[in-house]
Amino acid sequence: MNSQVNKKNLSLKSFGVSCWQSPGFLLILGSLLAIASGMRWNVSIAAWIFPVPFLYYLRLGYSKKWLLLTLVFSFTLQVSKIVSDPFYIFIALFSGPLSGLFFWLIYLLKDKIRKLGGETISIFALPVLISIYEIVSARFSPLGTWGMFANTQMEDLSFLQLVSVTGAAGIAFFMSWFAALFEALLFALSEDKPDKNILSQIGVFATSILAVYFFGVVRLDMARPSKVIEAATVSYKTYEVSDVMNSEDARKDNNRHIIELIEKAAQKNISLVVTNEGALFLLPTEVDSTLEKLIQISKTYSTDLVVGYIIYKNKNEKFVNKSIWISKGEILQNYHKQFVPPGEPSVHIADEIKLLHTPFGAASMAICYDFDSISITDAHGKIHSSLVALPSSDWRGIDPVHTQMSRIRAIENGYSVVRSVRAAASEVYDGLGRSRAMSLWKETENEIMLAQVPVEPVFTIYKLAPNWFLWLNLLGLLLIIYKVWFSSSSSRNFLRHRPPP
Repeated sequence: MNSQVNKKNLSLKSFGVSCWQSPGFLLILGSLLAIASGMRWNVSIAAWIFPVPFLYYLRLGYSKKWLLLTLVFSFTLQVSKIVSDPFYIFIALFSGPLSGLFFWLIYLLKDKIRKLGGETISIFALPVLISIYEIVSARFSPLGTWGMFANTQMEDLSFLQLVSVTGAAGIAFFMSWFAALFEALLFALSEDKPDKNILSQIGVFATSILAVYFFGVVRLDMARPSKVIEAATVSYKTYEVSDVMNSEDARKDNNRHIIELIEKAAQKNISLVVTNEGALFLLPTEVDSTLEKLIQISKTYSTDLVVGYIIYKNKNEKFVNKSIWISKGEILQNYHKQFVPPGEPSVHIADEIKLLHTPFGAASMAICYDFDSISITDAHGKIHSSLVALPSSDWRGIDPVHTQMSRIRAIENGYSVVRSVRAAASEVYDGLGRSRAMSLWKETENEIMLAQVPVEPVFTIYKLAPNWFLWLNLLGLLLIIYKVWFSSSSSRNFLRHRPPP
């Protein structure tokens, strides 16, 4: 009798955490963790554990409808953290419910696998399902890479080196694996039912994550680029986009100052100058004369220029969003933005991801939201670009999140990224995601930022085979389905042939 009491006192419940099994507590806790993870004001540790209360809620058999409502509410509020002028709430109202619905379906499927196939197989099911969801979503969703687990870990550079092998979904795999293990362990402790299989899986996970971090620190330590150039970003910080679009005086003043800043940067005897997206706002009649000025600056100072510019007739019509690369007076490419975000009033004109042969090596360019498309960022890696010039324009709600997301793309494909930004932080990353320079938007004295930028591509497994991790997870899903089907069949056969009592 006393031994049974003592055994019960060792259970998790005896420590005053019986509320852990309350449906309201689980939903509120999971919701708070989900809201805290990702986007602006991201709490990175919350992203590792927010699935745990939701998974445990399902295990205890509580209402699936309330879980769906909570997930929709949580993800809508999570995305709403990036709302600020000119970002409108409708995008949060669109993407939040979709994310909530997909996570709800994944959690239901994981719980169903646990019931049919057992605890062990369901622990692996969660990271497999999340990884497949992330890869498919990043490739086909109009929101691209927004919402990926890797975006919550952007300060953990050693961990992020994993994406050079698996792509960003590898981060989601390990984080979801941890959450599934954590939930299973909590259940075992709460029921005072130690499970040797869970303990052995914890050992496998701990060994694996240590190996990932060891790989990351060694990779960062061993990288020694031999060829580096000096580059500059240019952002005129006096006017917002709305100022320029609504005032002819502001537009002309903006254009004049941008050209002055470009020439001032070129005079520093540097290899590359990159402006922000839409640095110049041009009427159709001004395009040729303005480009001639830029060509002359490039030729005079033997400097490569990458200049973002907008062509429009009036603010009520869609505009053309372009970026031009001029190398020592020669136009190498006049590029149109390819991945247009929802709500942006720009015309989509098909263009190519082109390898440009510059005086300092092979390079390429994109514009802002292009780098939220995995297909586009992979294309830059496929052509073996060593540097991507990325004129960009953000808003307060995604500062500096959007800039930091390009760090992950740099690591995946091993190229440097020069991201010059209006209304947010400008930053330069090398092919391992290390920051080479950073300028905050409100620092008005830093309208020209200089950086030492490596211009040699870094080898990555992901660049060689960007889809291998997807195929591996699809194979894992097939094995899980087979295991669940086999277990279910065995159970049915046992019941069918069991002798009557």
